Amino acid sequence: MHPLPRNRRYFGRCGFCGDREYVLTEEPVKKLIDIALTPRTRFAKVICIAHNPQGFDTQFIFKHIVELYTDRPATPSVIMNGSKIILMEIMDVKFIDSLNYFHMPFNSLPNAYGLPELEKDVFPYLFNIPENQNYIGPVPSLESYAPDTMSINQMSKFLEWYNEQTLNNYIFTIQQLLSKRNCEVL
Repeated sequence: MHPLPRNRRYFGRCGFCGDREYVLTEEPVKKLIDIALTPRTRFAKVICIAHNPQGFDTQFIFKHIVELYTDRPATPSVIMNGSKIILMEIMDVKFIDSLNYFHMPFNSLPNAYGLPELEKDVFPYLFNIPENQNYIGPVPSLESYAPDTMSINQMSKFLEWYNEQTLNNYIFTIQQLLSKRNCEVL
């Protein structure tokens, strides 16, 4: 075990386990699999953790491994719940869903564990399309945040936040939101 100080957020290079953060913008599924399946000499297993990927993200990873990742002979082992991939293992790499351990929405995790400074920003999922990957400018339209999917409490907080950002001419950078927030929380 290689302990890090509890109060230290570390995203650089570790001499023991290597790079701790990768920002994957082009061909993210292929690059994730390449990184995860790279042989390691200092430890035997790699665990990839995401929150609620079972019905969406993990499907892409599985498909890529089965159909396109033919240069390494390995068949993924999966545990499924209907069409959802709960757990997937290939070679010495395990893909797990933190939702199986934290039964709450991702944006509730920081407060549940006394880490309000890590509260996840609201994200404009409908704005996250290939042509907007390098967007820097005003906050995207209200509709981009899919407010109709929010609870009344979430909607109230969101509208307050959105109006404040708009009035203050906040400069929105999609890559900043995509990069560190999720990693810090998990």
